[in-house]
Amino acid sequence: MNKSDIEKIKQIISAAKNILIIQADNPDGDSLASSLALEQILHKLGKEPTMYCSVSVQSYLKYLDGWDRVTTIIPKNIDASIIVDTSTISLLEKLQNSGSTGWISSKPCIVLDHHAETKSDIPFATVEITDPSVSSTGELIYRLAKELDWPIDEVSGINIMSAILSDTQGLTNDLATSGTYRLLAVLVDLGVNRPTLEDKRRNMSKMEPVIFKYKSKLIDRTELLLDNQLAYVVV
Repeated sequence: MNKSDIEKIKQIISAAKNILIIQADNPDGDSLASSLALEQILHKLGKEPTMYCSVSVQSYLKYLDGWDRVTTIIPKNIDASIIVDTSTISLLEKLQNSGSTGWISSKPCIVLDHHAETKSDIPFATVEITDPSVSSTGELIYRLAKELDWPIDEVSGINIMSAILSDTQGLTNDLATSGTYRLLAVLVDLGVNRPTLEDKRRNMSKMEPVIFKYKSKLIDRTELLLDNQLAYVVV
């Protein structure tokens, strides 16, 4: 992370009281858990954070405690904003259509993301940190917090680990690095129970029986062609 960017973030957060945490129009486990982690960190810093998303939280994300604090209404008294898990304006289309970007752009805006494949093009960003070397935005938030000496407790640790488990699919894909595993050990030492979090994530994402039966019918009707290289089904 660039020292100049870190200093800018430090100044923005120090000067702000009411801070808006923004997710993209397509929220996932990383964006929601990262928002919740930031909410807790900012509370510990004596700030007043508000979590915003243009769409309602999807049912499969409701295993994350605090999801119901996410609002679809932007408060008018913000001093700064933090956009999590996206650095492209195309994923904030509904926010733009709401007519609120003028108000948000008049205040300092921090962008935190880990997606290398997307172009950073948010025009009102004051400072952007996009780090593809980390597994998730949650992991990025932890590393930023350590740089800025922000407090990480069990609650923020739970959400940071939840963000990591979400984007790494329970540590089963290539996003998890050796640094990710070392961070998980630190979070476990804070009191975070990884098996409990993983069970909650999996239980909430279980397929409904009616969907399971419908998918089984689709599989049964699937035709394989070209030496099993092509599959198609008429829905």
